[in-house]
Amino acid sequence: MAELSIFNSGIRNPLMVILALTERECPDAFDEIERSVNYIDCTINQFDKGWDESNKIFSFLKNIMVLLFIGKMTKLKIILFFRNN
Repeated sequence: MAELSIFNSGIRNPLMVILALTERECPDAFDEIERSVNYIDCTINQFDKGWDESNKIFSFLKNIMVLLFIGKMTKLKIILFFRNN
């Protein structure tokens, strides 16, 4: 998750600089640049949401795998117990 924050900052920070410089140095182009910056920002937000959902799904599947493994180990122990007795 830290890598994602670094990635987002690496994109968003320069965009804000571009936006500020455009507003100061080239106000005629500001509206168009601002729309583009907002579009990129929305795209990054969608990427963040997708990343969060992927992490939730991965955690869920990992937990299921652990439970299945524990269940199989328990069955194996029961089978071995009855074979030995």
